[in-house]
Amino acid sequence: MPYKILIVDLHGKSGKTTLSLGLIYALKNIGFKICPFKPLSIHDWFTDYSTTLENIKYGTIFCNDIIKLREVSQCRQRYEFLNPIDMLTTPLDPSWFIENNFSSMYYTYNRDILKKTVIARTSIIHKNNIYNIGIVNQWLLEKSVANIEKEIVQKLSLNNDQIIEIFNTNSFEKVFNEYLYKAIKNSYIYLNNAEYDILLIESLKDLAWPLTNGVNVDIVLGLSPGTVLVYDAKRYKLALSLKGTHYSIVYGLRTRDIFEYLTPLKIFRIPPLPTIFVPEMIKEKIENIAEYINKNISSVI
Repeated sequence: MPYKILIVDLHGKSGKTTLSLGLIYALKNIGFKICPFKPLSIHDWFTDYSTTLENIKYGTIFCNDIIKLREVSQCRQRYEFLNPIDMLTTPLDPSWFIENNFSSMYYTYNRDILKKTVIARTSIIHKNNIYNIGIVNQWLLEKSVANIEKEIVQKLSLNNDQIIEIFNTNSFEKVFNEYLYKAIKNSYIYLNNAEYDILLIESLKDLAWPLTNGVNVDIVLGLSPGTVLVYDAKRYKLALSLKGTHYSIVYGLRTRDIFEYLTPLKIFRIPPLPTIFVPEMIKEKIENIAEYINKNISSVI
């Protein structure tokens, strides 16, 4: 079974994917076979339009992070294995709120991720086969609240095996939660049993635990701008349990909820990393972290 690294964000937009790319490149150079895993992702079709174009070609949605991670790792798994849950958001149209005398709710709706999710994909793995379920928020489309055309949603659903249309946000959350745990769990089991040396798991934003109940990791890296904190995985899980239920994927615990309960094993300082991925440059700046992980892996083999 692979050595499992979980990368979480302590600050918000601290550069998890950049760190993940650098670690993958550095650890690959040492000789490890690495698989990236992004259990849950969210992206916007409008502000991340280049990813939307890739999604249209593929016929379903997946995030830009997994495109980069898959490419650098040279992992040949399908996107659905590596990114079993993806949520596509859309900009809400402020004029709709104004015209319907609903202006006071514009920012409230923008803060609720499910209210502006136009489609979610959950991919269920069974016997190495993928079953894609697309959950479409018809309420957004039919009320003209969303800045997205139905034709685009149809193109993003061509590779889905099942489409579930939802007509209110409460039902959307219920149906979404019905499938996402199984999707993440099955992908984790599949990748954990595959022939990789390292499974590098990247969380969503500052979500403290992007996995399901009953699974474990070997080490946790908490990232803040300029700093990487290394946490013992068992103590990290204990901190989660002290705060109660922590397996709600969308509305679960954030890293800020458990930060005071955590004492890092080691602290690394890192300089600013370039936005444009230059493997050699990033490898050079995080090589000490890669070497630390290498020693940890060697000690458990």
